[in-house]
Amino acid sequence: MLIVRRSDANSINIGQSLERENTLDGCEELTISCFGNPGNTALIVSYFNSSGSDVGATFGSTSISTTLRCNDNSRWTITGNFSSASTEVEEIECIST
Repeated sequence: MLIVRRSDANSINIGQSLERENTLDGCEELTISCFGNPGNTALIVSYFNSSGSDVGATFGSTSISTTLRCNDNSRWTITGNFSSASTEVEEIECIST
């Protein structure tokens, strides 16, 4: 399960689309899309693990799309410039400022 965190006054809704990938392990991918508010200059998507710790962020100006992939434990993971090759993600937050 993925929780969309809305704890900041600048948090905005995040568009989600679930796409099943034809893989041998039967995993799914979840594409998260975040669109900035008109007139704002910064867009941030923050990722949190199951203990609520911040494990990284993605930055943009008008939109951000991120793909999460399930792992062997049926948890969503993200790859890229994060703490490990496939960091588990349980919560996300999109902020437009």
